[in-house]
Amino acid sequence: MEHVENNRLIIPTPSPIPTSTPGPVIIGDVAIEHIHYDGYGSQEPDEYVEIRNDDTFGIQLQGWTLRDKANHVFAFPNYVMLPGQVYVHLKVNLSLTTLSG
Repeated sequence: MEHVENNRLIIPTPSPIPTSTPGPVIIGDVAIEHIHYDGYGSQEPDEYVEIRNDDTFGIQLQGWTLRDKANHVFAFPNYVMLPGQVYVHLKVNLSLTTLSG
């Protein structure tokens, strides 16, 4: 409320309204860069999928899955893929490993 103090008009400054900083989203412009589905050797240890974040913000991959025709499912861990970043899911000797870069 406005008031006069020492012959000066005092107008209170409104308090700033707190805003939340937006975090990573779970949808965005993501591209499958490459799929290598037919590995070499009896256990096909070198199968992999590369996905790329083509958006301008980070994308949370937790909750995303990759599934093949044989119903093998890979569930992405809690991971934020930054803009322009490529995420590689690599199958090594029938166990699943993830690399990012």
